[in-house]
Amino acid sequence: SVPQSMITFFQTLVMGDGISDFMIPLIEEDLVAAVFLLILVATIYLGFSNLLLSVIVDKANEARTSDTFLQSLLHKKSRNMARQELMEMWRKSDADGDGIVTLEELRTTYDQQEEFRRYFRQMDIDLDFLEMAFEAVDNGSGE
Repeated sequence: SVPQSMITFFQTLVMGDGISDFMIPLIEEDLVAAVFLLILVATIYLGFSNLLLSVIVDKANEARTSDTFLQSLLHKKSRNMARQELMEMWRKSDADGDGIVTLEELRTTYDQQEEFRRYFRQMDIDLDFLEMAFEAVDNGSGE
């Protein structure tokens, strides 16, 4: 029958093939002790499986984070992407298209483009700081 097959499957899978040699007499003698033993074995089995799985996952995570080559590639890629994003924003801020960003173009871009403003705000850089940095690198021409 199906219930009998399920019991045999559970016995073989969880507790081993010879479990019926001592479980059947225990069930016939003391049902509470048999249920307790089954719960105990199932808990230990699941706990041990969980322990093994956590060790495997932890080792895999440790290997991934300690892979310095991969980490350096990811860091390099993110720096290149940030550089490209910043260069594109500077190109957009050059209103007259002459390849030179003036202080006035910088102010206008900061006031009108939300993406430009958000980019610098997430680094705690406001318009005053941008103007100060612009003036620090300016050669006196305002460009």
